[in-house]
Amino acid sequence: MASLLARVVVACVALWITAGASLAQRAIEVLQPVFAIAPHVVNAFEQPGSFVSTRQGHYLVLDRRAHTVHQVDPDGRAGRPMLHIGQEPGRVLRPLSLAISQDDVLAVMDAPGANHRIQYFTSDGRLMGGYYLPLPGADSIMVGTQVVAGSGAMAFSGSQLWISAPTWGSLMSALDSTGQFVRHIGQLRPTGFESNPPLHLALNAGVPAPDPDGSMFFVFQTGVPVLRRYSAAGDLIFERHIEGVELDPIIQRLPTLWMPRNDGSRPLPAPVVRTAAVDTEGRLWVVLQTGHVYVYDRTGEKRRVLAFGGAVMDLPSSLFFTRRNRVLVGPGGYEFDAVSSSAPAAR
Repeated sequence: MASLLARVVVACVALWITAGASLAQRAIEVLQPVFAIAPHVVNAFEQPGSFVSTRQGHYLVLDRRAHTVHQVDPDGRAGRPMLHIGQEPGRVLRPLSLAISQDDVLAVMDAPGANHRIQYFTSDGRLMGGYYLPLPGADSIMVGTQVVAGSGAMAFSGSQLWISAPTWGSLMSALDSTGQFVRHIGQLRPTGFESNPPLHLALNAGVPAPDPDGSMFFVFQTGVPVLRRYSAAGDLIFERHIEGVELDPIIQRLPTLWMPRNDGSRPLPAPVVRTAAVDTEGRLWVVLQTGHVYVYDRTGEKRRVLAFGGAVMDLPSSLFFTRRNRVLVGPGGYEFDAVSSSAPAAR
């Protein structure tokens, strides 16, 4: 009798686990692409990073390895270099990031010298102005050759450029069109490694993500993943831990000790979050290192768990929301509908 009871219990547990796994799988909403830049165009890019689109429907692609910004036709069938390699104004050298405002002003960050440079262009590549960042030391965090945090993470509203550079003493810093600081928002979070400045600053790197209503999200990319929302005045509204079963294995492996290497250098943390952006309705999309996407509303509640399907092979490194409420995903150059009429409940 005891043996039979034990077998029944084991069978029930196995059924419960299987049912739980099935429910977890059903909770992940897989989006299928509705448009894609032609493969022969994308394959011509050596290291595509940021993908954005203009109001006229052209796609702009930052190719970091080729030190180039490409313009792609609205049908995605043909492209051409728009900005070329060079240290002089109007060209780019060691580009880190690209962003575009609602009125199609293009901001490009590159690193031709010790200080990073910001240049502004029209959507067809004409130089409008630029400046070098006023403070050095805005280190970037890399995964392979991809800039995922630090000074490579920026957002552009047209009048202000937001940069994640914790070396400047805050989570986000806003600069005007002349390169002057407008304000700083967000206190650095305690890490327990304040005596190790490079590690402490790396654990405070993240992505600034403006909301259309004027508020700001900030998503920490390293260490324990956390998001914060700030008002338009710069006041903290809330802080939320980013949690989910997809993240559990990564969180469990996060180191608590950072021992020096044999050469005396200290290792820096690998990102847990790859990128983040806010859609046209004010929802925050957070791309995890696993490739999953968590979508949060303005109250900080997780509403959707997504995965990009179709022919997308590489982990997403760039999100851009178009005026048609589509999300353009790099490095592959695929577009997905950002709204689903039958989104399952998030976990």
